[in-house]
Amino acid sequence: MSFNSLSDLRNSRGNFDSLMKEVEKMSTTTTTQSRDDGREWKPTVDQAGNGYAVIRFLPAPKGED
Repeated sequence: MSFNSLSDLRNSRGNFDSLMKEVEKMSTTTTTQSRDDGREWKPTVDQAGNGYAVIRFLPAPKGED
């Protein structure tokens, strides 16, 4: 690889600041979307703020160790 091709690669990479702006845009979009996700389960609480959940372990399927 020659020096000219390396300098061409550096010039074609783009600006780091623009990349960071895109990353910030993506991270803010996913946090707002995750708050409105109806598939996520949240425990209900009583007036005192106490909540509970029952965790049940299912038996392993046949053939699984």
